[in-house]
Amino acid sequence: MDKAERKRLQREYSEKQKKAFYDALPMSKDLFCQLFDFLDERLSDDICRRNHLLSTEFLILISVKKLNPVRGFLQQAKEVPTTRAKKAR
Repeated sequence: MDKAERKRLQREYSEKQKKAFYDALPMSKDLFCQLFDFLDERLSDDICRRNHLLSTEFLILISVKKLNPVRGFLQQAKEVPTTRAKKAR
């Protein structure tokens, strides 16, 4: 297998992984982007208390009916160490 073929396969795999991730989200990618914009705006005036109250406020504002799957996803994501956190160690 040549280098170009390997890159193509890696790109295809990456795209499949990204699609699987987005398909597994408990709400649309667009709503997550809106949530993060909301949090950026609100956290510029407030401190982050790491309790998801602002996230829950946003979800209620946009009338998300199933809060628990989204809050569960956010809680799970909070527990995953980020690359930046690993570098700081």
